[in-house]
Amino acid sequence: MGILHYIGLRDKHKGIFQSLVMSDAIERLRRASGSDFSMVISSLERSTDINSKKVFNEVESGTDEYEEGKEKLRLHKIRERDPQLIKEAKRRFKKKHGELFCEACGINFEKMYGERGKDFIEGHHKKPVSEMKEGETTKVEDIGMLCSNCHRMIHRIPMVSIEELKKSLGFSWKGFS
Repeated sequence: MGILHYIGLRDKHKGIFQSLVMSDAIERLRRASGSDFSMVISSLERSTDINSKKVFNEVESGTDEYEEGKEKLRLHKIRERDPQLIKEAKRRFKKKHGELFCEACGINFEKMYGERGKDFIEGHHKKPVSEMKEGETTKVEDIGMLCSNCHRMIHRIPMVSIEELKKSLGFSWKGFS
């Protein structure tokens, strides 16, 4: 799915094939000279076959069962993150506040789940890693603490800040305002 977003064949992302249907995009990749897009073409063709079969099968059969667990090879470009940054941000947050909790909704996983939730929280880059240039640095202060749900809500398009999400929740926790 990632490559379909990137090249503009899915959702609202702008990409190099934004105005083309899948079959035209595949043809354009086949005709591209000087580059080997065989893996991308293969992935796109499999995706097209799978998606068209699923749509027709689900509509026609009305089944409640869906095949899952098939292994797929995906090629992704990722941006590296330094795990020490999040570890240090959590350490400092806990030292300052005495506990780890979501800065948006206030959940404390240890209080909610006991030992299983101890020290569990997600570190959120206030400046998206996807917007960083190679070699750019991040300070510990640029990391916010969020529960999984709030983290996902912040990253929905359009993205919002921790403060904006917290405000939309309509309540205040831990004296944050």
